[in-house]
Amino acid sequence: NRSGRSELSQSEQQRLAQLADEAKRMRERIQALESILDAEHPNWRDR
Repeated sequence: NRSGRSELSQSEQQRLAQLADEAKRMRERIQALESILDAEHPNWRDR
């Protein structure tokens, strides 16, 4: 990894934190949508 260097640059660290935050928000949105589907269409997971 880049001639033995293992640490991330400042911009890489910022991008990683940004992506992690986006992933967390997406996970929360998916959980909310699944809760709605579970309530309104209990068998949706069987499809």
